[in-house]
Amino acid sequence: MGGYLDVKVSIFQVQRKEPVFFFTLASSREYYFVNESKTWTEAQIYCRQNYTDLATIENMEEMNRLINTVNGSYDGLAWIGLYDDVNWRWSLEDNDFYQDGERDFRNWYHKPDNSWGNQMCVYMSNDGKWFDESCDSTHQFVCYDGKDI
Repeated sequence: MGGYLDVKVSIFQVQRKEPVFFFTLASSREYYFVNESKTWTEAQIYCRQNYTDLATIENMEEMNRLINTVNGSYDGLAWIGLYDDVNWRWSLEDNDFYQDGERDFRNWYHKPDNSWGNQMCVYMSNDGKWFDESCDSTHQFVCYDGKDI
């Protein structure tokens, strides 16, 4: 990534007239905030059917751009694609998507505590901090679409 950032922002309607916030951070990466509450698994299915997958956030620079882009437009909690399956990993499993170190970025508010032994999924707060949560809870969510070029 060079020093140039092309950010496109628009609001539009998707299926059942649900509002979605769309923006591009870099290259052809497009993120979609879906204003519909779903469990993590339901959100993953929705993202895979309509986009590519739940959002993968690769570094702090990208996290800050995401927060600054939606500042004032979104003030809730949103599922992202990180989950715990023995180790924390991203929902998007395509190895060609990642460069060195990108799978390892984390932005925890506190370390994940897996309270009650069932907090295996991750949501992002409006300030960009991450929290582990039961995958059965419902939140809005962020989808990813496109290929990193």
